[in-house]
Amino acid sequence: MHQQTEQKLIADCKKYGLKLNSEKTKTLICGNGLVSEKFLGFTINNKMNGESEMPLFFKRLHTITNSTMASTFLSRSDKMKITRLQIHSVWWSVIFLYIYLKKSRFDMVRKKINRCFKKASHLLMTTPTELVEQFIYGMDFESYVKIRFGKVVQRFKNMGSEIFDGTKLGRNGLLRRNPKVAGGDFIDKYIQYFNSKNSDEVFTKNKIRSNKQNAFLKIVQFQNLKIKYVN
Repeated sequence: MHQQTEQKLIADCKKYGLKLNSEKTKTLICGNGLVSEKFLGFTINNKMNGESEMPLFFKRLHTITNSTMASTFLSRSDKMKITRLQIHSVWWSVIFLYIYLKKSRFDMVRKKINRCFKKASHLLMTTPTELVEQFIYGMDFESYVKIRFGKVVQRFKNMGSEIFDGTKLGRNGLLRRNPKVAGGDFIDKYIQYFNSKNSDEVFTKNKIRSNKQNAFLKIVQFQNLKIKYVN
């Protein structure tokens, strides 16, 4: 399998006039001892998890915080809106982390995002997390992650990916692993997503827009009340 993959890679490079550099043929052996390698735009490790991506994602959040805080001419509401856009611009990493991190570690990602938003927007750190997430996503963090993961799943299905051969529908209508096909973390997340789909709340565009507007007003009100109380 490895030889076939490498031969196809060599043929593709010749076909499209690409350089066959060392990054394209780098091999990591899965086993004991975490080994990480930097590639173009991401880092991969031999444990097939998101631990290598976490520090890079936190670094991006740190950049968002510092760059927005440094803009002294922006109002608080402007900083809130700009920070929201910046957070969404790095969201491609969050889905990867959602798939390959343990739940306790992924909870840390959620907290870091919320903390980044509060600091960058010059909000009180006691600002309710529920309001912050409603403003950023128009819903709670967990629901938004599921929606974004669902879009990734749909793209794979549209491509005709064979990865879903690792699942089969049980008699009770629930999805489960296909014992004849090797699975992985993505399949486990997909099964969890599929089996909980019917119980998820439906978010329309109007509802999301309304949630964001209401959350914005409540956040501003919260800051004013707290500052007035302190003074």
